[in-house]
Amino acid sequence: MNKVFALTFLVFFFSFFLSSCSSEKTVDYCQDANGKTLSMGLALDLTKSSACTQVGRVVQENPVCEAELGRYRFDMQPFEEKANCDPECVVEIASQRVLLNWNCIG
Repeated sequence: MNKVFALTFLVFFFSFFLSSCSSEKTVDYCQDANGKTLSMGLALDLTKSSACTQVGRVVQENPVCEAELGRYRFDMQPFEEKANCDPECVVEIASQRVLLNWNCIG
């Protein structure tokens, strides 16, 4: 009985783990955990009138759907480099709010 339970648990765990890893990918539509969707085209349009465009160019190639976080993430090419920091433009699926994030190390 314990072996069956352990095997079932391992199958469930690895299935969940692999599905979480695969949710971060480039897609035409991104769906959050509540089933709300947002197209890549609309997400990109939303970035055009955001603070993101004041600090750099939003990279249209290879946006990432982070379904578990409920957002699209776009890389950016900043107009001016900031030491040890990279900007990213994030569009929340449910609210369609656009955020400028600085990923800094050090």
